[in-house]
Amino acid sequence: MSEVIINSFYCHLRAKTKYINWIIPFCVCVCVVFAVHYVLVHRELKLLESYGDSAFATAMDIGNEVDHSIRIANSVKDDFCSSSDIRFLTEVMFAYEYIVDVGRVDNGHVACTVKLGSLTPPVELGTYTIKHKEKLIQQDNGLSAKEASNIRVFSKGSVIVSVNDMFFHNVDLSSLSLHGMGGILYNKQTKQVVQKFGEVSEIDVSSLLGKQNFNWLPLPNNFLEHRECNDDYNICLVVFQIKPGIYQLDLFLIVFLGLIGFSIGKLFLWKYKDYYYGQQAFTRALSHAINNNQIYPVYQPKVHLSNGKMAGVEALARWHDPQLGQISPEIFIAAAEQSLLISKLTRKFIVKVFDDLNNPEFVNAGYTVSINIAISTLLEEDFFDFIESQRIKTQQPTENIILEITERSSADFKQMSAYAKRFSRAGYKISLDDFGTGMSNLTWINTFEPNEIKIDKEFTQAIDCDTLNKLTLEGIFGLLEKFNVHVVFEGIETQVQLNYILQRSPQAIGQGWLFAKPLEPSALFDYIERDG
Repeated sequence: MSEVIINSFYCHLRAKTKYINWIIPFCVCVCVVFAVHYVLVHRELKLLESYGDSAFATAMDIGNEVDHSIRIANSVKDDFCSSSDIRFLTEVMFAYEYIVDVGRVDNGHVACTVKLGSLTPPVELGTYTIKHKEKLIQQDNGLSAKEASNIRVFSKGSVIVSVNDMFFHNVDLSSLSLHGMGGILYNKQTKQVVQKFGEVSEIDVSSLLGKQNFNWLPLPNNFLEHRECNDDYNICLVVFQIKPGIYQLDLFLIVFLGLIGFSIGKLFLWKYKDYYYGQQAFTRALSHAINNNQIYPVYQPKVHLSNGKMAGVEALARWHDPQLGQISPEIFIAAAEQSLLISKLTRKFIVKVFDDLNNPEFVNAGYTVSINIAISTLLEEDFFDFIESQRIKTQQPTENIILEITERSSADFKQMSAYAKRFSRAGYKISLDDFGTGMSNLTWINTFEPNEIKIDKEFTQAIDCDTLNKLTLEGIFGLLEKFNVHVVFEGIETQVQLNYILQRSPQAIGQGWLFAKPLEPSALFDYIERDG
């Protein structure tokens, strides 16, 4: 069965869905890009969480060291800024990893530090802040913190400690191979920023602290974030990635991903069309028609050419699909053979034929019924028992049933001969269909030993013109005289054809539109009544 033929049945359906030629590939393209984005975002969130945990742990360590160092330094207040006090503060400074300077404060003035020594006169805390280019920020826990590019100063009571901002870079951003990553340490309640690190300049801080994100969506202004807070220090750390997922990729890679997605979409579209509008769809429709008894028989009379009286009928399968309309048997029978549905079709068809012809008017008159049987069905182990059970149920005589062998194959000749003879011994008649075409030749006559030979309609219709088929027909007439079989000519449509056949084979049987078209059961019995 040609796929072109099947597709022609569905062209009107495809015409209604032309939009899928672009919509499906586009949707698949978007899905591929989104899937890649999802994978990248999932990976980046893991990296972001790891980075945030490390940064937050560093912030907590710094907070703990500042808190502990100030508490210890405040516990000893003798010999304020003396050499022994400076040595004590030096010991405090070296006891902690992140503390880079420790000093004393008296009435809001810095009196001394380990690094600067004694300050004479003492420097106001604000002046000390200006000296280090720092800005004072008050925190709720009573500590004073000054935001600086390098040094951060905390004070409480009589102690001031300094921390280097560079400690926040212990977690190397570049090692993550991501662009647009940074973080903000801020006061949990007031939202005041304590420290910024990474690529903070590329994002508005206020929007970062208040914005809700849909992390998985590849939106241009979207970003990834990971947030952690500590109630003891009343601080939060948010780390972010402002170029998530596919925005980390070069434009070339994004376009390449889109092309891959579009190509996958085209492949999916091809499979989709084949499934819904191609040969697979036709096979499913055929299977549905068989299962729901939508394939029905019509009956074309076979007449004795010598007197015009009906000799029997040939049961022909017909299928009218709601969407495709009337489908030629040449197409759906071939499709059934290719898709291994022919056996189910044949069995259901036989049941319907025997039921239609279970009428004394037909049975008692001795009319024959010809049923097309594929060799693959004939060779099934249980087919003989099946047809016997149906025949007995409807009281059809075996001699009135003609099995027309329609399929030619390279099956084992001995096996085919044995199965055919089993039916012949039971009284069934064997007909060799389409004689003169394809593989129907003398070998098949010897194999099946048929009771009847049917001459294909292409030879009958060649009678009206001088063609090679007409010359072949002359040879067939001479050959058939040597066989003791009934001869049936198909496709007789004109009186010229009838006269030609009668002159050479007066005992022949014929069927064709000259006598009657295929008839529904009710019309068949009307024909029988007129014929009788």
